[in-house]
Amino acid sequence: MRKFNLNSELKNKIINLKRWLTLKEINYVEDQDLKKKSWLKCGGIAKLFIEPDNIEKAEILGKYLVEENIFYYPVGNLSNTLIRDGEIYSPIINLRKIVNPIIQLNNDDSEIISVKVSSGLTIFKFVMYVVNNLKIYGLEGMIGIPGTIGGAMITNASSYDSCISDYLDKVKYVNKKGEIISIFKDDINFGWRSSIFQKMDNFLITEVFFNFPKKNIKDNHEIQKRINYVKNHREMYQEKKLPNLGSLYATKNLYSDLSKLSIPLFVLYLLYISGTKFIYLFLHHKNLLRFRKFIVKLYCLYFKIYKKNFSMSDRTINCLVNMGSDNANEAISIIQILEKKIKGRIRLENIIVRDLK
Repeated sequence: MRKFNLNSELKNKIINLKRWLTLKEINYVEDQDLKKKSWLKCGGIAKLFIEPDNIEKAEILGKYLVEENIFYYPVGNLSNTLIRDGEIYSPIINLRKIVNPIIQLNNDDSEIISVKVSSGLTIFKFVMYVVNNLKIYGLEGMIGIPGTIGGAMITNASSYDSCISDYLDKVKYVNKKGEIISIFKDDINFGWRSSIFQKMDNFLITEVFFNFPKKNIKDNHEIQKRINYVKNHREMYQEKKLPNLGSLYATKNLYSDLSKLSIPLFVLYLLYISGTKFIYLFLHHKNLLRFRKFIVKLYCLYFKIYKKNFSMSDRTINCLVNMGSDNANEAISIIQILEKKIKGRIRLENIIVRDLK
């Protein structure tokens, strides 16, 4: 789809879009400050932030935007998306305010529980529904992921041996032609933190359908034990104090992957591994956090990340944190520094949005 070359052309289309949204009773906010919604607490001003309250409105919105040749950008919880500074005239769509975001479907199959979920629902709320209402075991490893179901479909989100696509049936979305498409799991080409959606543009995921086998129903106490383990582990090893972008790179072990890129990174990896093992064997685990902070500083020196406003988390090098700035472009520049060193040999997991009009 063609993007607009002139802001005046887009501005005129936005004026007509606002009239249409009012006519269709679709909620929107003008001049939405994205840093108030971003988990990294930075980003530009969305001139039009659209929030449909039901799926039908979301679908007709997607069709209208295609028909009017307006490039739009859907966002979820803005937990792994970094949008540039400045005014953004391309409409931004968010489905967090969909009413009744989870519906249990009638199902004649006595072995299956079928559920329809709005793409704007947070992963946390979805997992808690599955645990508390369905008593289904298997998704509790995702309890701490801050994104939405729609975003989880794009990245095939996974954590602690739980994966969002494990129980997936199909995904419904509006494609770049304005057509409402249902695509089944086998056709989505899920891989490690990847899906067919990552190769698409100008599309809007609206609903996601899951089938849960009743054989996975377990005692709630047993499921809660697993949830507590995940929460405690996250508390120890993941950033919890500063605004952040979550995992920067799609990797199971960034330290190990980086060690293959250069001799200095290999040496740093050996230091990290040997130091961690020594602390586990002979010292209190609290020393591990101090050691990790030291290791992170060494990696920052290697990557020449000296800026004070954004840096790597003290707990892990796979997390960018905001130490007191609302300048998204500065955060983007740091990620570009990392990308230049890594040269694309490890896939970036966060979505960096620089080219919105």
